[in-house]
Amino acid sequence: MAEEKSEMRKNFDFRLVPALLTASFALVYGCKPPGTASKLGGPGGNVTGVSNAADGSVVLNMSPNSAGSGPPDNIKVGTRITYYTATASVAGDGHWYEPVGPNEPFDFVDKKTDQHYKDQGQKPSGGSSEGYTEYNVVYMDGDTCVMEVVAWGLLSGVLKPLFRTPGIGLPGFGGGIWARPEVLEGLPDINTDEQKILRGPYKLGDKQVDSVWLSTTLGTGNSYYVYDRATGLMIRYGGSAEGTPGGIHAEGEVQTGGKILSISTLLAKRQVSAPWFNDPAPQWAQTVNELDFEGNITTQMPGGPAIALPVTSKIFVAERHPQWLKLRTEVTVKGINGMPDNVSNGESIAASAMYDPLWIQPSTLANLRAGQQLDNDPTLNLQTQVVGKKAGPRGDMMVIAETMPNGELIFGYDLQTGMLVYMRTQDKGMFNDTELTLKNSN
Repeated sequence: MAEEKSEMRKNFDFRLVPALLTASFALVYGCKPPGTASKLGGPGGNVTGVSNAADGSVVLNMSPNSAGSGPPDNIKVGTRITYYTATASVAGDGHWYEPVGPNEPFDFVDKKTDQHYKDQGQKPSGGSSEGYTEYNVVYMDGDTCVMEVVAWGLLSGVLKPLFRTPGIGLPGFGGGIWARPEVLEGLPDINTDEQKILRGPYKLGDKQVDSVWLSTTLGTGNSYYVYDRATGLMIRYGGSAEGTPGGIHAEGEVQTGGKILSISTLLAKRQVSAPWFNDPAPQWAQTVNELDFEGNITTQMPGGPAIALPVTSKIFVAERHPQWLKLRTEVTVKGINGMPDNVSNGESIAASAMYDPLWIQPSTLANLRAGQQLDNDPTLNLQTQVVGKKAGPRGDMMVIAETMPNGELIFGYDLQTGMLVYMRTQDKGMFNDTELTLKNSN
């Protein structure tokens, strides 16, 4: 895996930097930056609906009668599963061409349009990126498993928050992240060109894992999932998809579509907790429809002036359940120098079993103490602790901070209602400081 990570770093696409400027605060507000896919590729993506919903699991697809099975014994509320993830875009065969004027040097003429074209060489690849994906189980009952899926990017080896998205499905499958060992054992052995279910050892780091390997090939795309037979946990995912050849090409030239490659490799599974994880949702969570935050994002590059842009973040309740909410989010960054506003939309989850929930019960807040350590994630080097009581927009608030080597995510909770009233993200590497305060809730 170290070789994979090294290769991905060498090929990192630095054109992603402008998107990461927006993404540096998108994580906090539950919103994906513009251009981000609406679902995570591979396992664990969004699943529409809850009770008895289609789960998106390859195991469930191959064993539909096991839909009512429960989760593996080691999966419960507070389980955090972390994967190393990487994607790369590989160019297809063929050259790319730029149109030129009739009096300029050219390589061929389109006979249908009489347009002249100049050969620009081999098609360029789209680069690559890497990071981590966390799957946090925040709610589970007999019918529904709710996960908060958090994506982190690595920019020149520095951890950056990207976005978070809901993962809602069946307790027995977690969107493909797990399956009960007995369900895996019940799968038949298959070995055809289109589908394979194989059993045997799989090398994960320096360990050999007794595994079940499921792979599917459809046309020019393929994917595979590897599960630990003992725990039922997915330990590896890989996929590729080839696009349709397109664009202008010289007569007789053979072109193929580009490929998107992706992998996910298990890094860690651990149980996390905080004093409020088992608290019931507050009464206002059953009536609130919208929370409106306002503030600024300030960016300052070394040697340059600070630029502050107004930001608004609206959080709407899209689905209401007794102990969790599905949220729709809209973040607007005011345009500068006549440029249009930048609007990002996304989805997120609210539940008690999160380090940065939408609420913490006032009775729990009253017992928190400044400096109290809540978690130290060794995989991401992310520390969570209680900062202490501060003045907030509606009176005193209790502040929680998640600190990483290059930045900090800060959340403030009103001591009287337990409502999230303050958010701040400081990204020292990208020189961003974004601060939002609750202005209205209804």
